[in-house]
Amino acid sequence: MDASALPPSTEGSHTASIENPQPPEPPRAFYWDFHHIRLDFPPDGVSQVIVFEYWSWNDDSNTASKPSQVVRRKDEYKQDQIVQRLHEPIPLHEGRLPTSGFQLAVVPCSQQAIPQLGSATLGAINEALGLPNHHHHYSSVRSGAIGLFQMPDEGWLFARPRAPDFSSITTMLRYTPATNITRGVFYFDPLFPQLYNIIGEFEMCPHPLLLPLLACELTLDVNVNHLERYQTSLEQMEGATGYGVLNEKQDNFLDHRMLVKQLSKARSGVHLALATLHSTRWCVEFILKKIDWVDGRLTPETRNRLKNLHTGGHMQGDASRALRERAEFVSSTIEHAVLRGGVKERLEGQHSTLFNLITQNDSLLSTSIAQDSREIAAASKRDSSSMKIIAFLTTFFLPATFVALTSR
Repeated sequence: MDASALPPSTEGSHTASIENPQPPEPPRAFYWDFHHIRLDFPPDGVSQVIVFEYWSWNDDSNTASKPSQVVRRKDEYKQDQIVQRLHEPIPLHEGRLPTSGFQLAVVPCSQQAIPQLGSATLGAINEALGLPNHHHHYSSVRSGAIGLFQMPDEGWLFARPRAPDFSSITTMLRYTPATNITRGVFYFDPLFPQLYNIIGEFEMCPHPLLLPLLACELTLDVNVNHLERYQTSLEQMEGATGYGVLNEKQDNFLDHRMLVKQLSKARSGVHLALATLHSTRWCVEFILKKIDWVDGRLTPETRNRLKNLHTGGHMQGDASRALRERAEFVSSTIEHAVLRGGVKERLEGQHSTLFNLITQNDSLLSTSIAQDSREIAAASKRDSSSMKIIAFLTTFFLPATFVALTSR
């Protein structure tokens, strides 16, 4: 097993562990367990599964103090190791469970809606984390829906299956107010570098809705990169046609029909990225609406800690307010990313320009062909007159030639 742990805080005494309390049976009827329609892939395996963990302990006598003990951990596991890892106990400090923390399994899922682990392994992961079998809910996977569901233990489940464009993140998180612990999964590419900042981000703002918001931020970053790539292609097309922001036609450019092929691909990619950004913005708006709902279901101790947050020895203030400000900024960023560079409108303009250029070229070609046809017809007419003269002369002189030859 390749395990790499971030250095834990050394404050406080030795940290122990006990078995996780068994979560109640996840809800099955109606929402999740569609037995007649299951989305399943053969267990071809994945390269690695990354597990992020953050656990902190606060002094019970002073909820506003900084944590007395912190454990940060990031491990990488193979497919046959991940279920056993998720069944490992939550660590204890001085015989106490953490006052705050999360455990997140990031499962690679690059080109599919569901990781290629097989239904048995996915079910085992869900059971270990106390999640419903969301991979059975085929319709939500196809639509990228979002929801917040009350659980039997008064906890709640944040559910956002992956949208079909594969650039969003399946986010399934279960939060238990009694323990102030979040556990769940991301279906995403774990090699995405920004993902490794998730522990530090949670440490600065340990609100239960931060992890869903971070999933939206990662989706935003991926799709902004897509738009930047398509904008580069757009600028190359504008240079090739001479019509656009650059307004300088290049001498070496592809055939117009090849440009149309590239343009159609870029237009499809841009529309897909914009659709994902709109969906992500709705997800952020959903999170904003649920902040007060979640805060109202926190324990008094957790609520006090979030209102008097300390990180790095400094007072950070209200975590809920910080989360709301961050979510509002993410929503604004998405709105401006959609408008950035006018990529969609400029692609539409290039689409019209290219078809006009192709039509003009076809018209010029047709005119040239018609002119050549007239010249060929005139030449054929002249050739026809010459042939008539030759035929007449042949008819006139041929008998005399025959008589001369036979008289010898």
